[in-house]
Amino acid sequence: MKKVFITIFIFLTLLNNLAFANDRILAVGDRAYPPLIYLDEKLNPRGFDIEVLNEIEKRTNIKFDILLMNWDNAVKTMENNENAILIGMSKNNQREKRYLFSKPYLISKTVIFTLKDVFHINNVDDLRGRRIGVQRGSLAYEYLIKNYSKESIYAYDDFPTAFQELKKRNIDAILGNYYVGLYYINKYGYENNIKAIGKPILETEYCYAFKMKNAKLKEKIDKAIESMQKDGTIKQITDSYFGVDYFESVLIREKIFYYVKIVAATIGLIFLFLLVFIYILRIRIKKATLELTNKNKQILKAYEDTIRGLFKALEKKEEHTANHSINVNKYAMQIAERLDLSEQELVALNWGSLLHDIGKLAIPEYILLKPDKLTDEEYKIIKEHTLAGFDIIKDIEYLKDATVIIKYHHERYDGNGYPEGLKGDEIPFIARICAVADAYDAMTQNRPYRKAMLKEEAITELIKNSGTQFDPIIVDIFVKILEGEA
Repeated sequence: MKKVFITIFIFLTLLNNLAFANDRILAVGDRAYPPLIYLDEKLNPRGFDIEVLNEIEKRTNIKFDILLMNWDNAVKTMENNENAILIGMSKNNQREKRYLFSKPYLISKTVIFTLKDVFHINNVDDLRGRRIGVQRGSLAYEYLIKNYSKESIYAYDDFPTAFQELKKRNIDAILGNYYVGLYYINKYGYENNIKAIGKPILETEYCYAFKMKNAKLKEKIDKAIESMQKDGTIKQITDSYFGVDYFESVLIREKIFYYVKIVAATIGLIFLFLLVFIYILRIRIKKATLELTNKNKQILKAYEDTIRGLFKALEKKEEHTANHSINVNKYAMQIAERLDLSEQELVALNWGSLLHDIGKLAIPEYILLKPDKLTDEEYKIIKEHTLAGFDIIKDIEYLKDATVIIKYHHERYDGNGYPEGLKGDEIPFIARICAVADAYDAMTQNRPYRKAMLKEEAITELIKNSGTQFDPIIVDIFVKILEGEA
């Protein structure tokens, strides 16, 4: 009897191990979520998730048929197939009510991405009232749906589309996966345009997902992941995608070991001391470079904090002017994208267009907030905001180039503007850009004493006053942008 029991036990064990041997398991995932998972140019599955999955195949008798598609469709495909698994889903309480999850094999981070010249978005609270891009069906999408109004959410099928819309300033920020975002920033050369900001809003366990009834399949995959974690395989795959410093340190150790052997066979310890010196010097240089980078970031943050303080002061006094300034900045930077401006001019245009009406801090509120049309005397007083703004900003060193916009954005191309009656090319070029953006936004906004013009009416006014009030070259560029030709 004892031999019979042993035979039955061995048979059941083998049967359990072969439970999936003859069945190929469908593994579905996102086709465009690099470097985690994606289809390459030849439509082959690639990425971090795929390497982990391949390693699981080696450690089990499971064979996977990998099928990558749109994320929403991948989720539906997993739900509609008996033994399918979903590759790379971040776990949260809501999802755990619907699916089983494997042991985590990565910690996923959700962060904010904005344009580099945007200073008024620094954390999740600053997203209120903004246009937020997100990949449809992602964890970030679920977070936004739960915490923000639907009007604020702009959902896209993939990250590249969201980045393109951000670069065009059609949205104000993107909420999404840190690793995927950095991949596309590097791939499309957005390093000088787009930045990741603040601490991660979400840090979640990244797992394989199963239907609730697939506990046995989950158990087999969990055992494989656990063994990969114990022997360091998961760490090696993770570092190869996200941990460059780890591999650099491994390489350095290997080189030092090699040189130690050479020194032992040739000139002894002197060469080894030299290598150690070079290694220490490299660490010091790296540390000094990091410190310099952090100092530059601190200086830039100080600049942005100064601008933010001035801007909030204007917003406290007159909210309409603050909103108008944001719009003018957006239009001015859109025009600048079509021009061959230097980096210095772009920076000056960005700050100057945002602060062009800062001088209104010096205008009495009974005039600034008057619901009726201004009298001649009141209009004369409000015209003083250009010189008042110049006086406020002129002593801030890094904003000196922006003062020409603050001072001259009401000069006219025909010389009939103020405060100095400059004409044509006498008016600084970036001030002429701001003048067109300023006038268009003013015409298309409601005022207590008049209704806003329609877009077409405002365009007609710009064309009508081209060459008299406005620089005709700038008007031509802006009209093409508004009509969708540029």
